[in-house]
Amino acid sequence: MLSIWLTELLLDNMNRAALESGDASEEHAAATTELKRFMEQHRATLDESTTLQLLGSYGCVNEIVFYASLVEDTVTVVQYLLVQEQYEQVLKVLTDPKTKVPPDVWYEYAAPLMAAIPRETVDTLILCGQRLDPLELIPALLRFKDGKAGELPGPGAAPSSRAHVIRYLEHCVTRLGNADATVHYLLLTLLVQHSDPGLLLQYVTGPGLGADGRPQFDLNYALRLCYEEGFEQVCVHLHGMMENYEDAVKTALRLDVALAKSFADKAEDGEDRKKLWLLVADHVINAPAASPGGDRPSESENIRQALLFLQETDGLLKIEDILPFFPDFVYIDDFKDAICSCLEEYNDKIENLKLEMEDATQGAQVLRKDVAALAERSLAVPEDESCARCGSALFNRGSDLGQRDGCGAAYVYVFPCGHGFHGRCCLKEHLKLLPPHGAARAQIVAMQEEALAYEGGVLDAEHGANPAAARLDAALGEQCPYCGERVVRTITQPFGGAGEDPDSWAVV
Repeated sequence: MLSIWLTELLLDNMNRAALESGDASEEHAAATTELKRFMEQHRATLDESTTLQLLGSYGCVNEIVFYASLVEDTVTVVQYLLVQEQYEQVLKVLTDPKTKVPPDVWYEYAAPLMAAIPRETVDTLILCGQRLDPLELIPALLRFKDGKAGELPGPGAAPSSRAHVIRYLEHCVTRLGNADATVHYLLLTLLVQHSDPGLLLQYVTGPGLGADGRPQFDLNYALRLCYEEGFEQVCVHLHGMMENYEDAVKTALRLDVALAKSFADKAEDGEDRKKLWLLVADHVINAPAASPGGDRPSESENIRQALLFLQETDGLLKIEDILPFFPDFVYIDDFKDAICSCLEEYNDKIENLKLEMEDATQGAQVLRKDVAALAERSLAVPEDESCARCGSALFNRGSDLGQRDGCGAAYVYVFPCGHGFHGRCCLKEHLKLLPPHGAARAQIVAMQEEALAYEGGVLDAEHGANPAAARLDAALGEQCPYCGERVVRTITQPFGGAGEDPDSWAVV
C-alpha cells in the first residue's frame, strides 16, 4: 500500500510538471525519470494489477509499457504498442529471446501486424520457423490492406502484401516440409490470384508434390482455377499428372508443339502413344505455322515438314498413317521418296518373315522326326538286373511281362536313367514322394483302385482293354522316382519325420 501511495504521489508530481511547464520541459522529464526509477527499484512490492490501473488513470502510456516490460507482461506491452501504432516495436518485443513469448500471443496479434507491415511481419515469421503453426496463422495471413478479416484478398488488395504471404507459405512448404492440405490449398489459390503462371508452374511441378511424387493439392480444383485464369501451360502439366495425356496434348497444341510431343511420348501403352502422336501429326500437317513473311508454307514445304515429323516418331508412325491428313489431291512426286522407303522397309519385313517361316518349317520337320524316333525307341536291360528299391531280381524266369502286378501297376518300369522297378515298388516310391493329403497322391490312388476294380477285378494285359491301367502307367512312368522332378521337390522337406526329435540332428 505504501508503494502504491508513493507511486501515486510521483504520478501527481509528473502531472503537475506537465501542467505548469509542459510535456517537453525539464521538470516533466525529471519527474518521469524519478517515477521510472522508483518502479524499477520497487517492482517487487508493487501490485501489478493496481499499478497498471493507476498508470492508466493518468493516461501514461509510455510508463505503462515501461512497467509492463519490467514485470514481463508481454501481452500488455503489445496491446499498448499496437494502440500507439509502433508495429516495429511490437515485432521486437515478440522476438525478444528474454521474454520467450508463447505462440498464442503471436496467433492473437499477428493479424494487425500483417495488415500494417506485411513484409516485416513475414520476415519475422520466417525467423520463428517451427515454433509457429501455419494453420493457426492463416486468419492473420489473410489480413491484407483494405481487406476484411477472414476473406481471401480481392482485386483491391496490394500485390506486395499477397506476394509476402506467398513467400511465407512457400517457406513453410519448401523449408519446413509442411504437407497440410489447407496450407497447400491457400498457397495454390494465392498463386493463381497472383497472376504469375511461372510461379504457379514452379509450384505444381515442385513444392506442390510430396515425397512420393503425389500432389499435395486437389488436381481437379487446381485445373478449374487454371482454366478460369487462362493458365493453359499449367493445365497441360496438371492433365499430365492425372495421366490424361489426350487432353494434355490437345491443350499443349494450342501453345507449343514441342510441349505436346513431350506429353504424347509419356503414354505407356503403344496404341495410346500412337493415337497421341497422330493428334500432333494432324496439327503439324493441317495447322502449320506461318512463315516469317506472314504467308502459309507451300504444299511441298508442308509435306517436307510432315516427313521430318515422321522421323521424330522413331518409327511409331508410318507414311500411310499420315496420308489421310493431306488433301485428296496431292502430287505423288512429293511423297515418292518416302513411299519408296516405306515399300522397301515392308519388302525387307516380308523377306524376314519368309526366312522365319522357313526356319519354323524346318524345325517342325525335325520335331516330327524326333517324335517318330521316340515312338520306336527301346532300352536294353540286362537279364540279371535288380529292382532299384527292393534289390531282388527285376525279371523272374518264366514270368510273363505282359501280366500286371497285383497292385494294378505294370509288371516292370524301366527309365532312361537306368533305374528299374517292380510295379509295386515304383508305386510305393511315387506315393512316398507325394504329400499325404495332396491332390496328386489322391489321384494316383484313385487310378489304382479303378484299375483293380475294372471288369470285376480281372487284370488285362492289354492297356487298351483297361483304360484305368493305362492312365496309371502314364502317371508312374512319367518320371523316375529317384531322378525325376518329384524327388527334387523334396529338398524343402525336413530329413526327420513328424514324430522325430529335432535335437537328434544336433551336431555335438
